[in-house]
Amino acid sequence: MRNRLLLAITCVVFVGLLSSVSMADLTEGLVGYWPLDGDATDMSGNGLDGTINGNVTMTEDRHGNADSAMLFPGEENSHVAIEDDPKLNIMEGMTLAAWVIADSAMEGVNNGRIFSKQAGGGARSWNINTENAGLPASFQISPDGASILPVDGEPFPPDEWAHIAGVFRPGKAIEVYLNGQLSATNDMGVPDEQFSANGQPALIGARNACDNCGWLGAIDEVVIYNRDLSADEIVLLMGKGPFAAVEPSGKLTATWGAIKY
Repeated sequence: MRNRLLLAITCVVFVGLLSSVSMADLTEGLVGYWPLDGDATDMSGNGLDGTINGNVTMTEDRHGNADSAMLFPGEENSHVAIEDDPKLNIMEGMTLAAWVIADSAMEGVNNGRIFSKQAGGGARSWNINTENAGLPASFQISPDGASILPVDGEPFPPDEWAHIAGVFRPGKAIEVYLNGQLSATNDMGVPDEQFSANGQPALIGARNACDNCGWLGAIDEVVIYNRDLSADEIVLLMGKGPFAAVEPSGKLTATWGAIKY
């Protein structure tokens, strides 16, 4: 009885959080969605399927479902590669997000990239990652391919599942969210357009032209949008994924997964 009451209270609170995004459609602006459930198929409908390389293996997701996320060994050549495509050359508003486990052994060893189209100087671009001491949840864009505009948020809880989202709001700010909460904002020198047409593939679990950027830990539910999601939409994305919607009644409906409120 107590568990049912707690679940009911949780549902009421969650629906309350979503009241300002009634009728939200998280398929709008969806460029790519990789659930990483046994393969690297793009479920967005845009055909951006990836290729698994190196020593990437399957692991449990955050719900304990077997073979429903991917485990990365922190190696340069162990990643999921998505071929360069005009759909990934996003200049204006953008959102990147994923569920991850940051292995505590990565700190001080790897500049772990979660999802990245970045390469070396002249080919800089976007990525969500962790870099520097403390495993900060980080997001980077490039105004021109040569320089990087970063934002570093709160640290990932090591060895635990966490949700990260990076948002580029043109001319205003770049933001990083950790577990649905705004963690940090950088509003200094934010360009109206970013650079991403660098001819590089997008990599899950590594970075182009970097031998110490392999992700050490797990990655799941990777998404990219060609628009800047609102804070409320990020909460919705974190809770139910890109195919969630809010009905006119304000009830949350999941179009995938086992739970429906």
